[in-house]
Amino acid sequence: MTFLERMAVASRERVQRARAAESDSKLARRAQRTARPPALTLHEFDVIAELKLRSPAAGGLANADFDKGAQLRAYAQGGAAAVSVLTEPTQFKGELAHLVDAAALLAPENRPVMRKDFVTDPYQVLEARAAGAG
Repeated sequence: MTFLERMAVASRERVQRARAAESDSKLARRAQRTARPPALTLHEFDVIAELKLRSPAAGGLANADFDKGAQLRAYAQGGAAAVSVLTEPTQFKGELAHLVDAAALLAPENRPVMRKDFVTDPYQVLEARAAGAG
């Protein structure tokens, strides 16, 4: 099995576990109740920053005392138009909770966040929206 096939299988398994804990309809209702995210505003040249703790190719990118909040604030202060948050847990050590935290921290800065993952099911799009992604 190739790397991409393993990622797809792992993603589908995560969706099955999540769906067993919360149905599509309940998740959709929760997503609809989530506060409207900041709009993506683009100019001539904009950067979408990325919160990424690990890379399959490079290994760990953040040490144990890495402050995600400080990094996110630095992105906003540096002028990032949005922040992409890795939520894939197996290869990238991401969590949906990182997206929740980023959305809460960056909303007052008027910066939208997006989920970056190996998306295999529409359920994951609803999860992202319920977590605050735009």
